[in-house]
Amino acid sequence: MIKTVFHIPPAFSGNQAKHVLVSPSEEGVSFLYFQQHPFFVAGLSVYQYSNVPGQLERAGLLAEACKQEPGKNETWENIYILGNGKPALLVPNAYYSPGENENSLDLVFGESLETVCFADDLPQLQAKNIWRMQQDEYHYLQTHYPGARYLHANTMALAGACESGDALHCIVERNQLKVILFSGGTLQIIQQFTYHTPVDAVYYLLNTCKQYEMSPHSIPLILYGYIETDSTLYQDMYKYFLTINFAEMPRDVNVSEPISQYPGHYFVHLIQLASCAL
Repeated sequence: MIKTVFHIPPAFSGNQAKHVLVSPSEEGVSFLYFQQHPFFVAGLSVYQYSNVPGQLERAGLLAEACKQEPGKNETWENIYILGNGKPALLVPNAYYSPGENENSLDLVFGESLETVCFADDLPQLQAKNIWRMQQDEYHYLQTHYPGARYLHANTMALAGACESGDALHCIVERNQLKVILFSGGTLQIIQQFTYHTPVDAVYYLLNTCKQYEMSPHSIPLILYGYIETDSTLYQDMYKYFLTINFAEMPRDVNVSEPISQYPGHYFVHLIQLASCAL
């Protein structure tokens, strides 16, 4: 079963072209509807799978969520499918071999059922981001969103994070953290972690700092996603990190009135992905 976390139907402005971003992961799927000139977020939806599904169940749950959203009957200027699963790996161009994508992912993340592999180009890092999606999910999305462009969320997240300088970026979702560390103007790590308690989550953040010889007292921690200052997770982070900021909505982004009722950091990571995709 799926759980609706947010459902704000798109209220598009005028006759401007419509764009949609769909970001499926192991635990759910998000939808963002937007226009540009100026950049306007018209609506969004976030669905969570009630239990983390097996690989064979995931496509059915994805289809259930997609059927509740505007789909192929709409006229989309651009459709972006941003995979957000764990199996994603940065490979320097000097070591990249297209025929080794599947083997490399299997080696790091374990073998999977039938998958489709992708390789996103990251010229600013002189690297490829290789990743995979379950084949049945991919086939469904091809049918429901014909003509879509496929990228990994990490590929787009790196572009947005690069602009903020040295910081530890942390996207908080249910049982998942995505950690992006920039230091000295260089990407140090981008990785997803599964956590079950706030203590687990803080451990991953502190261990990342230790691994890259960064003090939690000196590196700013920037938070995205569904976290509040009165949450146990935030309070546990505050015990160790001296500077904690919530990610801010870009100044050149407008959002619909219903979206504006929520804290900006809830959705800014999705909005940054959309703005980088254009």
